[in-house]
Parts: sequence; structure tokens; C-alpha cells
Amino acid sequence: MSEMEKNKNMLNLKTFLSPKITKATKQLKNHWVLHGLNFRALSDINLLFDKKMSDIDKRIDALPKAPFNPQEVSSSSSSSMVALPPMTMVTTEVLARTGTKDIMQPDVNNMDP
Repeated sequence: MSEMEKNKNMLNLKTFLSPKITKATKQLKNHWVLHGLNFRALSDINLLFDKKMSDIDKRIDALPKAPFNPQEVSSSSSSSMVALPPMTMVTTEVLARTGTKDIMQPDVNNMDP
């Protein structure tokens, strides 16, 4: 394909896309106006989002890198961590034997205000 044909095709593509880009830009501006958004508000939201993400990243980095082992936590420890007992798996057989009659629910009408 010759240079002249390439330039002609590019010009045609430009003239084809130019109205579409203009229309999309107008629609975007109308969308912002309809929803009360403008570029400044979006920039402020973006800055707030970046700050929150930075704060979250700092908190994640501050977490201890060692895995948590509840067996190593002593009762005299001054930390706020509590050792929990190991979880027990409940099978469907146990659930079927238990049934719903054994589930106790507080009486809502007799609760203190």
C-alpha cells in the first residue's frame, strides 16, 4: 500500500472517529452533570481512595509476619489475643440427630428493654 493510500485511510479513520469521540465526550460531561459529579469531585474521591488504600497497606505491613499459634499464648500474657479451643467438625449425621427442637431461642417478648 502506498504512502498516499495510507494517509487517505488514516484521514478517513480520523474523520470517522472524530464525531464519535465528540459525542462520547458530551455524553460523559452530561453524565457528570446529571449525577452531580465534576472533575474536581472525582479527583477528590480519587485522592481519598488513595489515602485509604495507603492506610490499609500500612496496617497490613504493621501486622506481625509470624503465623499465629494459639498454643504459645500464655494466660499471663498482656496482649489482647485470646487462645481459642480447636474447632470441632459437625457432620450432617449429628445435625440430623439433633434436630431443631434442641435449639434454644430466647423469648423475644420477655426481654428487658
